[in-house]
Amino acid sequence: MPFERIRPAHVPQEKWEATYARPPNNGPPYPPLPVRILRDTLSYLLVIAAIAILVQIFTPFPLLTWLGGLVQKLLG
Repeated sequence: MPFERIRPAHVPQEKWEATYARPPNNGPPYPPLPVRILRDTLSYLLVIAAIAILVQIFTPFPLLTWLGGLVQKLLG
């Protein structure tokens, strides 16, 4: 919902924007792009690793063994 619709009529536009439109330290409302990319990449890797571990534990497929062999082939 746009801020104009939720701003009370008795609060001036400038005061409303200064209070709610930006963070208190006047910085950007989100982390820098490299930090976001690194955080998202690590999150995806953690989810993939958790899925691989669960497949290894609860199915007859030795997925981690296969992935380890693939990594050894690729690296040398």
